[in-house]
Amino acid sequence: MSVKIDQAFVSDFISQNFGLEIAHENEAFGPSTSYAAIKALHNPERRKTFADLNEITGVFQVILWFPEGEGAMPAKIKAQEILDAYPIDRTLEYDGQSVSVTDLWRPDAVPEKGWYKVRLEIGWKALTQR
Repeated sequence: MSVKIDQAFVSDFISQNFGLEIAHENEAFGPSTSYAAIKALHNPERRKTFADLNEITGVFQVILWFPEGEGAMPAKIKAQEILDAYPIDRTLEYDGQSVSVTDLWRPDAVPEKGWYKVRLEIGWKALTQR
């Protein structure tokens, strides 16, 4: 699996400046307001060609956390803003690794421990060198 895929999404998300604090993987974080937790999830790598390419697919997961009681619309509007930044077929690159957006999904939002949680899933695929 290519860590460059993770870096492509994380660096792009940061550069978009969505106006949210960001909870990164394995970093201490104490939210003071609405925030986004981000993570690139990978499926198993598969042989794409007999020569030297493998294909990886996965999901860039963004979980939005908004304080409960502020209504659903601020979180849903922010969710749409983020999804609009990752249209299907958009290609991101990091250090020579390309990754393409393949699908978008926003499951139902749910209240959780004093927060309103909205999950976004941005499907992707990439070819990597063996």
